[in-house]
Amino acid sequence: MKKTILIFTLLLAPFLIHSQCNNLVSGNYVVKYDNNYKESSQNFELNIDGVKATQKFLKGTKKSEIKWISGTQFKLVGSGKKMKKSLKNKQKEMKTLGEPFYQITRCKSDTISFVYKINPSILINSGKIIRETNNLIAKRN
Repeated sequence: MKKTILIFTLLLAPFLIHSQCNNLVSGNYVVKYDNNYKESSQNFELNIDGVKATQKFLKGTKKSEIKWISGTQFKLVGSGKKMKKSLKNKQKEMKTLGEPFYQITRCKSDTISFVYKINPSILINSGKIIRETNNLIAKRN
């Protein structure tokens, strides 16, 4: 009986997380990577409008589209031609191992925790996607 409940829970968990994580809706977000990974990735602003996304980095902007892989996994795919020129050698090597994707691990109010992976077994980094409220936007301006 305990095994049946455990298996049911494991199979159902991705759907439960996704149903609680429908907060990745149109709006402004800040993507913050954990301290352990700041050298390989930079924080950025993310504006979502439907399935369209704009990533604003210190050195440029990348327009992309949100493609859901599963209930808890998505990719940001798109043009980014200007940004590709500035990829470091290490980043280019990682791209050969697979296409990076975000996997949602936890949702709590306006904060979504994620891991960023190249493939299911290789972790690039982790962090949080934080939805900006009007109060935060007003304070920044």
